[in-house]
Amino acid sequence: MTLVVEDGTGRAAAQSYVSVEDADAFYSAQLNEGWFVDEPSKKEAALIRATAFIDATYRARFPGYPTRGRAQALEWPRRGAYTYVPDNGRSSAYFDANTGAGYDQGYTYLPVNEIPRELRAAVCEAAMRELAKPGSLAPDLKRGGAIKSAGAGSARVEFFGNAPAGTTFQAIDLALGALLMPASPYSGRAVRG
Repeated sequence: MTLVVEDGTGRAAAQSYVSVEDADAFYSAQLNEGWFVDEPSKKEAALIRATAFIDATYRARFPGYPTRGRAQALEWPRRGAYTYVPDNGRSSAYFDANTGAGYDQGYTYLPVNEIPRELRAAVCEAAMRELAKPGSLAPDLKRGGAIKSAGAGSARVEFFGNAPAGTTFQAIDLALGALLMPASPYSGRAVRG
């Protein structure tokens, strides 16, 4: 299998934001040997599933919109995307319509052809989980995972009513943090028409 990696042009056949080589470098820098036990084809499959998971889970919270609309296979690259940079000291606004780059009040706008490092790191984190246990990112949940209580002997587990039905992947959430819009139902974004 040949993995088609998004290169910032909005490829129609893209399958992943990260190549096997880039994921190898990511895990080599972390001295995480778990990634290196499998063959490249299994790593490619894990990267494809991880990318699909990230796009499906976070697309509504990614700022901006896909650069080429539905013509591109993945959610990135995006127009109007930004990262939050706290207290960057810039008081004026700048936006270059040709490159899509700019900044305004703590937000750094990304070029329209950029695949952010935060996104690539999150895909690597997700791919490791998929490589270790295929299907772990999006498992089927009996009755939606709404467990009220479970027990064996004296051990008991009972979840609060607002607990998510599935697993929360904190490393992935943290990696994407600077790219995501707030999840609050009371927040939103204004779009000038």
